[in-house]
Formats: sequence, C-alpha cells, structure tokens
Amino acid sequence: MGNLFASPSAQQIYNVAKTAHNGGGVLLGYGNYAGDVLHFTQAQDRLRREGVCRLAKEGSPGYGAS
Repeated sequence: MGNLFASPSAQQIYNVAKTAHNGGGVLLGYGNYAGDVLHFTQAQDRLRREGVCRLAKEGSPGYGAS
C-alpha cells in the first residue's frame, strides 16, 4: 500500500502539475503539514520559475509575488 500518510515528493508534485498545465497555470492546494508545506513549496518555486504556477496560499512563501 505504500506510505499512505506521507507527503508526495516535490518531484511528484512537479510532474503532476507540469502534466496538468495546459497554458492556464495550475493551482496547488495542500494541508498545513510540515511535509506538505516543504514539498509543495519546493515544487511551487520550480513551477513559478517556469511560469506554470502563479498563485500562492496567503501567508505562504512568495505570496503576492508576481
């Protein structure tokens, strides 16, 4: 069954978001758990540099950045 309660890795999040992206960007939603925040922030930073992810959760790193 695997690690049912483990956060997906930053690479897994990146791959799914990159695949789902069709020109309109993607919205990442996640819980306020240490592993989720760490991995989604890492993936979000990479996606933002590539112009895929443009929105961030209020209070998250980079919120309000263009």
